[in-house]
Amino acid sequence: MSIIVNASSIIMLSFFLQIAFGALLFAGDYRKKNSIYHIILVGILLLGISTCFMIIAYGFSSNILISSAYYIVSFGLVYVFFQYSFSESWEELLMCTLSGYLVQHIVAQFIQIFLRFNGFDARESQPMELLLFSLSQFIIYAIFYTIIYFSFARKTKKMNQTSGVRKKLILLTFATFVIILLLSSVRDAYAYESFILNIISRFFSVICCFFVFVLRYYVIEHQEQETERQLLEQMNEMQMKQYKLSSETIDLINQKCHDMRHQIQLWEKQGGADVSELDDMRRLISIYDTSVKTGNDVLDTILTEKSIFCEHNGINLSCIMDGRSIDFMKQSDICTLFGNALENAIEAVSKIDNRDDRIISMHLFCKQNMVVFTCENNYNGIIDIREGQIKTSKGDEAYHGFGVRSIRRVATSYGGEAIIEIDDMFRISVVIPVPVSLAD
Repeated sequence: MSIIVNASSIIMLSFFLQIAFGALLFAGDYRKKNSIYHIILVGILLLGISTCFMIIAYGFSSNILISSAYYIVSFGLVYVFFQYSFSESWEELLMCTLSGYLVQHIVAQFIQIFLRFNGFDARESQPMELLLFSLSQFIIYAIFYTIIYFSFARKTKKMNQTSGVRKKLILLTFATFVIILLLSSVRDAYAYESFILNIISRFFSVICCFFVFVLRYYVIEHQEQETERQLLEQMNEMQMKQYKLSSETIDLINQKCHDMRHQIQLWEKQGGADVSELDDMRRLISIYDTSVKTGNDVLDTILTEKSIFCEHNGINLSCIMDGRSIDFMKQSDICTLFGNALENAIEAVSKIDNRDDRIISMHLFCKQNMVVFTCENNYNGIIDIREGQIKTSKGDEAYHGFGVRSIRRVATSYGGEAIIEIDDMFRISVVIPVPVSLAD
């Protein structure tokens, strides 16, 4: 059994490395399971196994089954390498390895198509040609992998889909893997018998690979949007429950404050009470008896609750709000819009040490059939904005960090928009057109 050292053997020899590096493009945020030293040693060992199997497989290069077995074994060895290297689920690692194989296949087919159109014959390659071919192949792979990483792989996150969607996606990718595997094996066995069929089969396999990548991208994108929508709905439900609870609590506090004022008046008429103590009681009652009246019951509840909190925490909250201008909005949307705006502002000013600088200013009015709401506040440090969104500093990433997105979603649902401005103050402005049926 003899091994012909030509361009084809060089490609097959580096097959393991090409898949491994292709898969690494998608493993940027994976958690390492073992040390780099041990990972490299295992990688060298698996590369040696792949090379030994290549020698056996290449001795039967005309046998489709042996050729297919070599591709499968190399793929399996890469998967074993990733299982040893990273602490991720088997599904995630399998999808990553499949993606690496597809990336390798795309680049390899473009190289082969280019070689065929330029009349390069691997069977007649000379040593110097082999050296140039190896260097060229390395450079081409490096360029293509860099392009694929920045255009696609870097934007692809871990698989957070539901179990059903994840399994369907893996099944589709694996089916594509089997198809192009069979195409590659048949094409290798009859590489020089039909130029046209060879080129067509390569283009077809490349199209299959791109189809899987595009489909995967849109499935992940759709799933992320659906997850975000569900989280926003859960937040809206929580805010509505909070509003109802706050409304009942504020009504009870107001009733108790009303009763306490009458009690204080009675003690004053009876005489004998310490005047300073009565004044202290009035001051305490005034803190809780800070009902805000804007003309909208939902907005009144939100502002009253937050006013009490601000009073207790040394935050200067200034509100000039025409609540009647938002009577056309749903209660849940009012809670989402104004609740999130105030919570974000309170969180920002709470980090300021000097209480005199803890200032929040809110305005709501209607002008020329446009409802305009602004909320501005001081802030400390640098506001982190990534991909058009404010990066949350709160611990619960599942729910926090959606505040601005929730505000934007409410604004756009009414045909309006939300604008963020950052200078000496942080300012969010929301403009919503009044419905035509209510416009002047």
